[in-house]
Amino acid sequence: MPGVVEAAINRLDSGGAGTTLAFDENDAYGEIYGKVGQADLERMAPEEMKSRLHDVAAHAEVHVDAITEVLMVMDVEGSDAKQVEDLGKSLGAAMAVGRLEARREGRDDVVRLVDQSRVRPYGDRRLRAEVAVPLDIMTKSMHGCGGEE
Repeated sequence: MPGVVEAAINRLDSGGAGTTLAFDENDAYGEIYGKVGQADLERMAPEEMKSRLHDVAAHAEVHVDAITEVLMVMDVEGSDAKQVEDLGKSLGAAMAVGRLEARREGRDDVVRLVDQSRVRPYGDRRLRAEVAVPLDIMTKSMHGCGGEE
């Protein structure tokens, strides 16, 4: 595994002629960042959002800041502006429902994190979801990413 990581770092650092980086330098922020394909995006999503994501988003750019809490920024792009707008509304509604459930269960930590989260349009046919995620939920959602079970 260390060899694979070192090879990836070397490819990113090389910047030599003919090298195409997967990210613009301005997009390389956060402790974790990358592009998530449709299949992985659907796998991480709540059950009620899976088909919606399949219909709207081909991929998402994800940035995670995990210094003190886990903050995930996800830019989702689709081919149909109206569907992307509707997806944003659905995500906002799902966050509101999650907040209500957390309040009912007495999980004030989750309520506080959801209060810091938001979904908004981000250019044409794009939306940005900024989600504060409890570490236990992030760990569970990411299980199996990268081909390891």
